[in-house]
Amino acid sequence: MTKRLPALLLSLGLTLAATVARAQSDSTATAPAAKPASEKYTGYRYRSLAFTPTQGWNTPYGIGLETSVMVIPSLDINVGGGLALSGVKLGIGSRYYILPKSQLSPFVGGNVVLASGTGRAGSDIGYEFATVIADIVGDEYDPETAGDYVVRSSVVGHLRTGLRWQPGKKKPSRVGFLGTIGYGFRLTSDPIVYNPDYPKPTAVEQSITRSLFAPGGLELALQMSIGIGKVKQ
Repeated sequence: MTKRLPALLLSLGLTLAATVARAQSDSTATAPAAKPASEKYTGYRYRSLAFTPTQGWNTPYGIGLETSVMVIPSLDINVGGGLALSGVKLGIGSRYYILPKSQLSPFVGGNVVLASGTGRAGSDIGYEFATVIADIVGDEYDPETAGDYVVRSSVVGHLRTGLRWQPGKKKPSRVGFLGTIGYGFRLTSDPIVYNPDYPKPTAVEQSITRSLFAPGGLELALQMSIGIGKVKQ
């Protein structure tokens, strides 16, 4: 399944682009009369520099901040950092906007991120989460037998697609919104290392621990971007 995800994400991005383009074409065809050029902005919409507070599920930079620079009107390069259950996260990435002159544009992108790990502290934090999880899944997850482990550093590659809404009819707003879906692939070995002196956790316990503390997996995010400077032309 994971081998097919890059193709599925690319297909989703192209489908979003076709849908937006078709909707714009239909609205243009049915419009009774075009507005004067002075009243409607038709140029590129993204400012040269933007800051985006990051949050969501499995986002590349965790809870943190991304800084992006438009190298051309349809392509940005971004760097960011933040905190997550997998430790401090630092990385670099890029997005390509398919319809950069539209208020609503699909995009595709990717990131490479380093997560520092949390060492032995991951096990201590994990115990607190385990008590909550045990109430949800019942006997399949026992906080007392989930094992003692360390969370090592790891590198993750992210493939992403989504939509960016940059409002403004007469001129682009400085504030935009990005909805993203993606998937993170670990490029290094499993960062969860169990203490062999403890009983081996069950497959369910290992899976839950990995989903909490190992970076990667499904990404879902809704974020706000704040533009600085002039629109990139």
